[in-house]
Amino acid sequence: AKGALRAAGWLMSKGKGVFDMQDVLELR
Repeated sequence: AKGALRAAGWLMSKGKGVFDMQDVLELR
């Protein structure tokens, strides 16, 4: 269970970073 939570948190943080990058690229 702990491993799954870590994986989920990692994917969420990584996905958020990707979306943030896309937002920045679109704004520029």
